[in-house]
Amino acid sequence: EAWPVVADVADHDSLRAFVAGIADKAGRIDILVNNAVSSVRAPMDEQTDELWRSHIDVKLMACIRACRAVLPHMRARGWGRIVNIAGLTARISAPYRITNGVVNAGVANFTKQFADFVGPHNVTVNCVHPGTTATDRMREGFERYARDAGVSVEEIAQRKLAEIPMGRFTKPEDVAATVLYFCSPLADVVTGQCIAVDGGIGTAVSY
Repeated sequence: EAWPVVADVADHDSLRAFVAGIADKAGRIDILVNNAVSSVRAPMDEQTDELWRSHIDVKLMACIRACRAVLPHMRARGWGRIVNIAGLTARISAPYRITNGVVNAGVANFTKQFADFVGPHNVTVNCVHPGTTATDRMREGFERYARDAGVSVEEIAQRKLAEIPMGRFTKPEDVAATVLYFCSPLADVVTGQCIAVDGGIGTAVSY
């Protein structure tokens, strides 16, 4: 059974009421997936303070707030799974996605910090780094790149595709499968980890 609930993740009170409402309806909270985002693809000189604040508040701070809000519920049960979605820019430099890089790196670091904190309560916290994922947001980004380069969106798509060793864009289902893994018995002792689901496009070597 599913309940569609509207909440403003950038507002502490709204988010806290959302978690309380879900706990009341479901009777417990087992899993939290943080997947909010508020970024604008633009070069550094177009990233205003307002855009920075919005992305930090909607992505990083909302993740932190949500984790704190569900913790009492998971701690009481002695079980919980938290998965944070933070784009691959956490590991790379991307000139049109400077806020993504900084904010996603913060989410990745928080993932490990929080995992260590809640581990004694049998709560795991992990992170997924999606690569170039076939969504409406990807298309919007390609449109901006194409406009600045003076080429077609299709040409930008082909350029991006050529950068991926596996030769295809990540699908939302690919990301969902990794989230499912982190929440399954297969990952009972996996915590504080970040996995890139990117077809090999990431060039950073992570240990």
